[in-house]
Amino acid sequence: MQMEDICHKEKLAEKIGVSVSMIGALESKNINQGVGIYNLYKISETLNVPISKFFE
Repeated sequence: MQMEDICHKEKLAEKIGVSVSMIGALESKNINQGVGIYNLYKISETLNVPISKFFE
């Protein structure tokens, strides 16, 4: 993992109020980590992506 990726994960985690490890788990294909609708909303708002994109 590159340092830039770690910085982006840290910033995203801080903005939405979750741990960096949770962001990593959500990105991983090997970990089946669920996410609540509120956190999904916060992620979509922070990334400026419509929440519907997560269901495509």
